[in-house]
Amino acid sequence: MALPQKITPALFLVAGLVAVFVLWQLASSNKAENDRGEFGGRKSVATTAVSSAEPAMEVRQLSGTIKSISGKTVAITVQYPKDHLGDQSVDERLVMIDNNTKITILVQKDQKAFEKELAEYQNKMSAIRPGSIPNPRGMPAPPQIYVKKDGDISSLKIGGMIDITTAENVKGQKSFVALTIEMTGIAAFPVSTN
Repeated sequence: MALPQKITPALFLVAGLVAVFVLWQLASSNKAENDRGEFGGRKSVATTAVSSAEPAMEVRQLSGTIKSISGKTVAITVQYPKDHLGDQSVDERLVMIDNNTKITILVQKDQKAFEKELAEYQNKMSAIRPGSIPNPRGMPAPPQIYVKKDGDISSLKIGGMIDITTAENVKGQKSFVALTIEMTGIAAFPVSTN
């Protein structure tokens, strides 16, 4: 007996969902078995929290606010990533700028120009047939509120919010050389320079 064409895909979908659920349950039970340890068969919450707070990750990207600028050194207050359980002195860092550091300033577009781009984007998106799965490569890019402009050390301003990338791991370093610096604007509450 042949099944109607509309029911066959639904059966495959249901079978796939059941298979995913079964695999998820198996993976969850294996993880629970691996987590067994002291304190009544489970790791303590404190042990789990400490082990997850000890990331072995490298820090090559930071975000912060410019506190001061002196020559080719920028003092920042780090906003991300912060090590709440570690050395709090690295919440303030010295960022050195050398001849290889690329500085980019993001300048906010004119409101009318941005609104025009947004309307064009929305028109392109509404032309996509509802229920269809569009090719990601053919999707229109959303408008950006900022325009990127090349800058230099004189483009940086106290209170500016910056994103920094580095060539090396700077997780515990108080000072380092920046590979790129991107300033997005001035913080709503600039850092005091006292």
